Amino acid sequence: MTRNTLWAAGLVMAMAGLLPAQPPPSPIPPTLPKQDPTSPVKSASMEIYGALDNIDLAGGVPVVRVITSQKGWEAQARMWGIPNPPRLDFAREFLVVGTSGDSKMVLETKLDSDGDLRVNPLGNAAPRAGFRYGIKSVNRAGVKTVNGRPLPID
Repeated sequence: MTRNTLWAAGLVMAMAGLLPAQPPPSPIPPTLPKQDPTSPVKSASMEIYGALDNIDLAGGVPVVRVITSQKGWEAQARMWGIPNPPRLDFAREFLVVGTSGDSKMVLETKLDSDGDLRVNPLGNAAPRAGFRYGIKSVNRAGVKTVNGRPLPID
């Protein structure tokens, strides 16, 4: 038999219901991240991402900043046109701010065993005019430094 004949015979048998029905594929179980000494910071109470055309408002690209007061947060929100900045308990958490010149970015935060919070703006390496920003709240518990620098006092 030729390949076309076998294919046609299989099609006829399938249409006639003579071939066993294939079970639906089993769903892929979610994979849980492995815990290592440098683990991602647990869920943030606030994450905001956006883009602005005026590169001068970025303060440098890429850059990581820390905001430790409501006054500092409101000033940043005003500068970037973020409406109604949520109130945060800055005694319990602080904000990390990252910028990137890429067309898309996310903030990766990992706390190492020495209490250094590593903040990395991860972009897609596709430059675009203006800049993208990410703002993420982080629990203060266990954080001694951010990218090797002490937390600023506002």
